[in-house]
Amino acid sequence: MINTAQATQRSLEEVILRAITTGNPPGWEDVPAEFQADIAALDRLNDEDLWQVARSHKAAAELDRYDELLERNREHTITADERLELTDLRQQWHADVI
Repeated sequence: MINTAQATQRSLEEVILRAITTGNPPGWEDVPAEFQADIAALDRLNDEDLWQVARSHKAAAELDRYDELLERNREHTITADERLELTDLRQQWHADVI
């Protein structure tokens, strides 16, 4: 749900509350296009695999770097090399999910 909150630019509390009250996370129209494939991959996982993803831990530095690159991408201040790095980190995460 943390990724959903980040992808939809909503607070984690808001995402959890919506999931509890409606039984559903925010709709696809709320997810930026660049994150839809990642969120869709999570949607296809069975409970056991989803729990494995939820319990997996990336190195704090790697997560911090990913967040920094996402922020630069949102602000349109990301360099070409940083965009490649962001894509690489996203693909690594996606590979971990699948």
